[in-house]
Order: sequence, then structure tokens, then C-alpha cells
Amino acid sequence: MPIVKIEAPLKQLFLILSLISRMSFAETMEEGKNYCHDPDAVEQNRALLGEHPTDPVIIRLIARWEGLCNMIDRGQISVE
Repeated sequence: MPIVKIEAPLKQLFLILSLISRMSFAETMEEGKNYCHDPDAVEQNRALLGEHPTDPVIIRLIARWEGLCNMIDRGQISVE
């Protein structure tokens, strides 16, 4: 019987739980407020990326955040 490696599923579970806990931050966000330059949000993203610097899911998540913030800063989209 082959030995099943459970490290990857546990890592994925941890990441999912971590993202869910960070999404609870989204529930406390005010509608229409720009959080792109909020020091707490920026620090949370840096910490998440620092904890998982090679994880493609985290990298894509941060890239989307930064991309949307760049579009807001350029006036291409609004926060509402």
C-alpha cells in the first residue's frame, strides 16, 4: 500500500483557512472606501506573501489586489 503524502492537502487547507480569515476583514470594510493604500491591508498582504513566497495562489491573489489598486489609482475603475 503506497504511503500518502498529506503535506500538500494540509498546506492547501491552511491557505484556505488563512484566506477565509482575511476575508472576514472584507466584511468590516466600508462600501466605497479605497483600501488600496490602507497600511493594515498592505501589511496583511506583505505578511501573507512573506509566509508563502512561492505559492502560486497567494501570488495571484496579491497580483489581482495590486492590479485592481493600480486601475483605481489611474481612474479606470471606481471603488464603488
